[in-house]
Order: sequence, then C-alpha cells, then structure tokens
Amino acid sequence: MGSIQKSGNRSWEVWEENSGYLELMIARAKGLEPEMECAKQMYDILVSKSIVPARVLDVCCSCGHYYHTLKRVNPGVEYIGVDISPTYVRNGQEIFSGNQRVKIVIGDIFNLKFADDNFDLVICYNTIQNLPDFKLPLENLVRVTSKHALIRMLCSEERRLLRETITDEGREESKADYEYHNTWSFQDVQKWLSSLGHFRVEFIPDRVSQLPQSNGTQIVNSRQFLKGIFYEWWNVLITNQERP
Repeated sequence: MGSIQKSGNRSWEVWEENSGYLELMIARAKGLEPEMECAKQMYDILVSKSIVPARVLDVCCSCGHYYHTLKRVNPGVEYIGVDISPTYVRNGQEIFSGNQRVKIVIGDIFNLKFADDNFDLVICYNTIQNLPDFKLPLENLVRVTSKHALIRMLCSEERRLLRETITDEGREESKADYEYHNTWSFQDVQKWLSSLGHFRVEFIPDRVSQLPQSNGTQIVNSRQFLKGIFYEWWNVLITNQERP
C-alpha cells in the first residue's frame, strides 16, 4: 500500500498502511459487504427524527460507503465525502466515478475547506475516538452544517484518554506511531458545544450487541470490548437551533 501519509507532525494518522481495512472499505463502498450495523442505526435515527437530508458532508468518509445508507433515506441526496487518506479517496473516486451525486475529495477534519452552513447534514462516524482532541473537529463539523450533525463516537459519564503505541516487530521505536482510543464525557461534549452556539445535543445509545465477533472484538454487557478497552459507543445528534 505504500508508506503512511500524514499531515504535518501527526503520528497518530496510521490508516494508510492498514491494507486489510482498506480492502474492507472498498468492498463496502462497492456494495459487496453487508451494511454495517452502525449504518443501519444511522438510517433508523434519521427516519425516526424525520431528517431527510438533501446535501450531506461525510467527514472521514473512507471510500464513501455511507452513501448507500443515505441514499435509502433520500434517493436524490447529494453526497460529498472527505478523507485525509489519498488512497481511500482515490479508490472512492473510482468506485463512484459514474455517479454525479457523489463527490469524494481530500479533506482534513481539523481544517475543513467549506463555507459555514454549507450542508443540511454532516456525519462523522467512528473517527473522533482516534483523534488527540475532539474540540476543533466538533467545531468544524457544526460550523459547516445549517441543521444537523450526526456523530458516532465514544462517550461516557467519565473521560478516559488512552494512547496505544504501535510496535514494529515487537519493538517500540523512539519515534513510534500510535493510536488514540479516547472516550470523552457527556459533559465535555455538551459544554464545548454550548460554548459554540445554540445547539440541542442528543446522546442516542448505540446497539453494540449486534457487532460482528471478529478481530478480537467481544461483546460484554452490550458493550464492545477490544484490547482490554470498553468502547462505549454513542450516536450524538446535534441540531443547530439558530436555523429553522
């Protein structure tokens, strides 16, 4: 797959070298893999809240597989996906090259190049936990939406910040890459969004009991358990109350 491509001094951007994950994302974008459980929940949330988006931004979109779910909500949806990984973006562009309603480009959640209120729905799934902090990403996500943002992230009553060093043949290098597994508290998220504007925040429980039992993942008391870490997934629905 080639070397890791990072933006500046960001050693936690390690997605470019994970070939197995890339292959899975390509298959999902092509519709060759079943719809993810979290994608089914996205559909259920949007339908139950009567949210029928016309123009969606998918931040950290991988190869664009969530388009298939959003298309079930609105067959005419305009989908723009951004991802920091050139490899994922290139594959997504190839997969959806014949679809005029889909556009996938390079983009950085820390520096989104879109105008304010540009989309009526912004989604970001399974990413915030792998970032060193959530504040600027969330600020950017709510800045570019005129109505709603839907984010799947790790939340809990308490904040738990973890950083895993990635080893090379069992040895930790002095400048090793690493991965974050950060859980932010409900209070962290609510307080930060309150400082940004008038937003209604709903924490919707995630149906983790239906996750596939693979890659070391187990389900314990309806929570995902991996690498000695409990992943408490929540769907965070943010509504801009300053817009009709």
